[in-house]
Amino acid sequence: MTFNMTLLALFLKVLVSPALAGGRGAESQEQQVLQPQNFVSVLRGQDLKLECHVSGTFPPGPVRWFMGQGLTRRLIYTESKTDERITRSIENSDMDFTIVIHNIILEDAGTYYCVKQKTVPGKDPKDCKSGHGTVVAVKSMNQCTSSLKAPLPENERPPKQTLPDKEVVYADVKLSVPSNPQKPKQSNPEEHSAYATIRVAQPATG
Repeated sequence: MTFNMTLLALFLKVLVSPALAGGRGAESQEQQVLQPQNFVSVLRGQDLKLECHVSGTFPPGPVRWFMGQGLTRRLIYTESKTDERITRSIENSDMDFTIVIHNIILEDAGTYYCVKQKTVPGKDPKDCKSGHGTVVAVKSMNQCTSSLKAPLPENERPPKQTLPDKEVVYADVKLSVPSNPQKPKQSNPEEHSAYATIRVAQPATG
């Protein structure tokens, strides 16, 4: 009887173990922190919306927004402490952690990360999973044309302007050299000077 019970216990263990392992794997795959925006460009003074969606089963803990990574990263948003310019897009949501930064300034440019953390008693929360990051570019109203701006098509470019030809006149090109350079040449009223006219075309500008 004891031998049969032992065999039954081993049989059940073999059946149940793969199912538990598969369940843990599926749970791990469902843990996601999604930042759908790769790059956002915004004008100074406007509002900036940064999207973040969290799904799956995580241990208890907050979701926070940081600028940058590593030891130099700066905390941007958390439920307990936040800049007055920053608000949640959907308050009290357990999945949507999208934030809005109002009245953007030039110093807000950078890369933002949405991070799911877990609570550690007596210590700062520990990172569980981070989004891939959203790069934010901030432009001023009077900023010159961006380097990322595509060139205009050929048919939309302004016509090239051609400057008028300039006329340069040289006089007395056929005056004879006196045989005796010490004696000044006497002017002869019947002798005429020849003239040459040269037109110089300026290069087109466009």
